[in-house]
Amino acid sequence: MNEVQVQDSCRFVRFWSYGEVYDTSIPIDIARLPKSIVAHSFDGEQLNEDYGGPIRAFIPYLWGYKSAKSIVRIELMDYYIPGFWELRGYTDSAEIEAGPCRDINDGGIIKQIPAGEVIRFI
Repeated sequence: MNEVQVQDSCRFVRFWSYGEVYDTSIPIDIARLPKSIVAHSFDGEQLNEDYGGPIRAFIPYLWGYKSAKSIVRIELMDYYIPGFWELRGYTDSAEIEAGPCRDINDGGIIKQIPAGEVIRFI
């Protein structure tokens, strides 16, 4: 966003993944937060397909379905459009709320999660 002239009317950033089947939108205010990034590499190596390459978003303030992978197009919009998962029942806001959550990466056990941004990865 620093490289383009974002109009004052822009309120949302919409990401489109390869094949333009998957899309999602996030508020521009969240996209501008310090830890929200669009990345093409990690530790000096290009992201491969398994990690969402060649370009992926990482939005640690929202649930993972807002961190689009294999991005081919980014739109700056003045209105919200529900994306792939939102049209299938996921929340539009993707706000991380405190409470129990099943961790499918740890055998499906229930863990308590704090509210707010993702701060640790295993």
